[in-house]
Amino acid sequence: MKTPIASLVCTGLLIAGCGSGTRYTPPGFTPQELEWEGYHEEEKAGRLDEAADGYESMCLADPPYRRACYDHARVLDKAGEKLLCAQSAASFVSRFPGDALAPTGVKLAGRCYLDMERAQDGIAALEELAADVKGKDAWDSVVYRIAKLHRSAQDTESEEHALEKIVNKGRWESQLWDNSIWRLIEISGERGDIETERRRLKKFLDSRERSYLIASYNFRHHDDALLRLGKIYFQENQLEKARALFMELAKWKTSRMRDDGYLWAAKTRLRQGKQGKACRLLARIIEKMPAANTMKEAIELARTSGCDQMKGVQLTTVDQ
Repeated sequence: MKTPIASLVCTGLLIAGCGSGTRYTPPGFTPQELEWEGYHEEEKAGRLDEAADGYESMCLADPPYRRACYDHARVLDKAGEKLLCAQSAASFVSRFPGDALAPTGVKLAGRCYLDMERAQDGIAALEELAADVKGKDAWDSVVYRIAKLHRSAQDTESEEHALEKIVNKGRWESQLWDNSIWRLIEISGERGDIETERRRLKKFLDSRERSYLIASYNFRHHDDALLRLGKIYFQENQLEKARALFMELAKWKTSRMRDDGYLWAAKTRLRQGKQGKACRLLARIIEKMPAANTMKEAIELARTSGCDQMKGVQLTTVDQ
């Protein structure tokens, strides 16, 4: 049985104006917000059944309180009702695909199916949901979660197919485009498909924005992509293409991987027979980047390449 909302307000949440015959609404609270707070108090007190009933009643009201629809699914998850959680979350997303919490609702539904070890059931349910929200904001979140469920089932081919749907929509049509194409790049690398990996890396790097008035936007894996594509060219002995990418990475001032860029540019110069240029690149790491992850490798390469014997190359730490 639901606890009367007035009692919840007076006993826990709101401290002023309560009492017999009093109807008090705190400043800034709508009636729906006030009701939701009461059920939230039930949840915090561990009365999950009462909270779930309350959230559900608000979700089914006219007009519905959207946040309560999501919270209904969330509390079912908290109570261990995984299947009901997944169904409730999917219903929320289907009804309100443009809601700010819709992507979180999709994630919740997928996780509940994983918790039940029912990935295939989850895929089927989310495929239906994807059809329901096609053309809406939540669509890419649903498809991305389908790909995640395929991955959990070790079905890489189906995972790839789902991710390609998002990538094919275009860079500006999905906030999950970057994540999707990077995972596709990883899949190509894992199966040794260099040509597909190269094509996807180029497409990914071509998506970079540059704004000279405000700032530059880059996804967190763009530096990984520069290094990986450079290594592919290096392995194919396309050394100038490789060096250009490595140096672009080395000169990217905000990248965590600048030292990798210098190291691989040095390796490229050594393969080209340009020892002096290679040694000067290694000196950038050894002398200017004391915290570099590549320090040991740079020192060893400098030593074996005879950099410490060259005029004009200062390597004071080469004997560390």
